[in-house]
Amino acid sequence: MPIVRDHSMIICSHPLEVELNPFGASILAIRFPDKNGKLANLVLSYPTIDQYFTDPFYLGGVVGRYSGRISHGRLEVGDHLYLLERNEAGRNHLHGGVEGFNKKPWQTIHQDHSSVEFSYLSPSFEEGYPGDLKVSVRYDVDRESCLRVTYRAESSADTHLNLTQHSYFNLSGDGVEDIYDHHLSIYSDVALILDRENIPTGEMKSYPFKQGIEDTVMDDSFVWNESINDPRLAATLRHEKSGRFLQVHTTEPSIHVYTGDGLSNPFRKRSGICLETQHFPDSPHHKHFPSTLLKAGETFTSQTVFEFGVNL
Repeated sequence: MPIVRDHSMIICSHPLEVELNPFGASILAIRFPDKNGKLANLVLSYPTIDQYFTDPFYLGGVVGRYSGRISHGRLEVGDHLYLLERNEAGRNHLHGGVEGFNKKPWQTIHQDHSSVEFSYLSPSFEEGYPGDLKVSVRYDVDRESCLRVTYRAESSADTHLNLTQHSYFNLSGDGVEDIYDHHLSIYSDVALILDRENIPTGEMKSYPFKQGIEDTVMDDSFVWNESINDPRLAATLRHEKSGRFLQVHTTEPSIHVYTGDGLSNPFRKRSGICLETQHFPDSPHHKHFPSTLLKAGETFTSQTVFEFGVNL
């Protein structure tokens, strides 16, 4: 099926090529060679942009205002209680609501051969959140085959913010194989304990994870104590057959790993894995979690680096 990408744009620094679109500030494709020099797309992708309009999987988009879940859609900011859209089974708030940032038309404010920056103005009470929020995401590629994703945001009122990039990676290329033969290393031995609705209980558990993905169902947040100014190495994903590997670095205090078990037509279950760098889910209800509060007039910044390589 031919790929039709209205208003898409490509940034590149040989041999890495990234295709982007302002709808959802989305990554449509990441192309990188294998050990034999064969170029292929390493993220799940629809063949036409129209399919992103009705996509239920948050495919390749920027997720916000709040990635992850907020219990019962209840958001307390100071003395005020805000009721967010409960878009997951009518009970909890998930990934920004009914139409989160991945379903919004962003504006392109910068573009050159190696970088693109998108911006979006989220009006106060969109999906229930307080404050007019101005948010931007910048994608940069460099000679080290790194894709840098940099977020900035400011709000007119105190609010909560938690952004992530929701691409599904498959290092075999073009989604030909499932992710069962990928090997994942997480550089945190601590994960959040979740209840039956995947809401954090507030407690944590020891969860060393450095293994293959064959029989492991994952929808888990691996955590550190705090966010940092310079990106830390959070995870490495490897695919021995192609020789490709991906290292994820982030300033965020958590990486959420989702093994794509809910994927369905036109994709296959476990045909991609999400490595979502972010703050903790449901942080507004747990004071000992790193805070997601963005105060009026302050500037939020965050950076994640996806570094691609190949073992020859």
